[in-house]
Amino acid sequence: MGILRLLNKFNDPTEAITGAIDGDSNNVDMSVGDIYGGSYDSLGLPSQMIASSFGKLKSKESLDDVDKNDISRSLLVMITVNTLTLSRMIA
Repeated sequence: MGILRLLNKFNDPTEAITGAIDGDSNNVDMSVGDIYGGSYDSLGLPSQMIASSFGKLKSKESLDDVDKNDISRSLLVMITVNTLTLSRMIA
């Protein structure tokens, strides 16, 4: 919530989660397909795989042009992916 407040997007956690349901993180996150134009088969990377969370936000202006629900969804996906990655490494 601190990040979303810092970005002046949400003040209420429930509103942020509800917004994430309607958001599309593909508008904010850079995928393997965005970098290579498709899948990177030699490494087994599908085109939809996230290469960089928030990678499409290159300037303050691009942040202003993106829907706040997309930002909320991207943040939720980033936290979830990192939590699952760390959990798998520990297990």
